[in-house]
This record gives sequence, structure tokens and C-alpha cells, in this order.
Amino acid sequence: MMLVVALGFVHRYAVRAPTSDDLFLLVPPLTGHQPITLPFLLTPVNEHRLPLVTAILLGAGWLTKGSFHVENYLNVLVLAGLAAALILTARHVRGSLSFSDAFFPIALLHLGHFDAFVGPRINLNHVLSTGLIGLALAMLVWDRGPLTAGRAWTMGGVLLCLPLSAANGLPFVLVSVLWFVYAAWLARGQGGTGLSLLGPAAMLALLVGLYGFGYTRPAHHPAPPSLMDVGRAAARASVSGT
Repeated sequence: MMLVVALGFVHRYAVRAPTSDDLFLLVPPLTGHQPITLPFLLTPVNEHRLPLVTAILLGAGWLTKGSFHVENYLNVLVLAGLAAALILTARHVRGSLSFSDAFFPIALLHLGHFDAFVGPRINLNHVLSTGLIGLALAMLVWDRGPLTAGRAWTMGGVLLCLPLSAANGLPFVLVSVLWFVYAAWLARGQGGTGLSLLGPAAMLALLVGLYGFGYTRPAHHPAPPSLMDVGRAAARASVSGT
């Protein structure tokens, strides 16, 4: 029911024309005025690097012949897929379904996410990051046994997509690097298993390091006066959020 309502909301209210960041990120390459090169895909957009998101949106744009609102459905489907994955994970861990599993679609598909459902197509960066983080957590919970090399590389592949989608997932990736290192230390007596777990950690750390290569702060974002002011603002936001 939540999925049907969200899809109906997109059908009724999604803007058919490009808006906001779509105008310089998607319109030029789709009209042939911007060659699709690696520097173009890696160009920061409000401090986000979006090569994976841009590639997905351009592919959707070509397939739909520029029907921009069709790409809004993708945001809904990503969140619906995540809700389904979390329901299946909860059933696997618990052994059965429960009415409480309705929490996942209610939390992920309610119309409070209207900006992701009907806003600029670039909002896929927030939705895709959420989907990837949720999928990684579901994979972590699914099997509570020792981390094997195959499982580690599968999770590493999911996590590698995060820095390619936006800056949203970078903190999660950094924590995952520490987790892989810790898992490798626990498996140090299991032959090559411990060393194999360091592979995903090294790749993730390298990608995060490359994310900041050549970074320049956007001029339209003023620098904070001090770290103390950042802390005060975060504290006020936390209090107001609760």
C-alpha cells in the first residue's frame, strides 16, 4: 500500500521538466553539448562526487528519451527494494514475519520524503546512499557467523559504490574500514582468511582518499568560523530534532 501511494504521488506531482541541478548535470550531456568524460563524471556537485548517480540518471534519460519524471520513480523503487530487503532480513533473523515489519515500508515510503519523490533527479544521490547503507547492514545481520572472504568482498563491493554515489556514505565507509581491519585481526589465526579481509579495507580506504583528491571548497558555501561553532550548531540541531 505504501508503494502504491508513493508511485501515485510521483505520477501526480513529479515535474516533467528538468529543474535545479538537472539543468547542468543532465541536460548538457543528453543534448550532446557536454561530452561524457571521466572528469565530467567526477566533477563535484555541492561537494558530492556523483559518477555512479550521474551514469544511472543519464542512462535512464536516454532510455526514456528525456522523460525526466520517469527517473523519480527510480527513487521510490530503490526505497521499496530496501524495505523489502529489510523485511526479508528480519524474517530470516527472527524465523517468521511479524506485523512490526511494517515499520520498514512506513519509514521509507511515507510522503514526508516528497523531495526525493518529486524533486530534482539528482536527489537519487541521497536515496541510493540510503539504499546501499541499508543493504550493507542487512548483509551484516543476515549471517552472524565469522566473516568469510567471499562475504567480505561482497559487502566491500556494495560499500565501494557509496563514495561513487555521494559524500553521504563516507563516514559509514570509514567505519567499515575499521570493522574489516578488526575482523581481519580476529581471523589472524585462520591462514589466509585474515589477510583476505584486509583487501576490501584497503580498497575502501583508497577510494575515500581519492574522493578528496583535488578538492576545492565551493565559494558559495561559507567556511565555519571555528570547530567550536560547528559543535554548538550540531548540539542545537540535535536538541531541536528531538
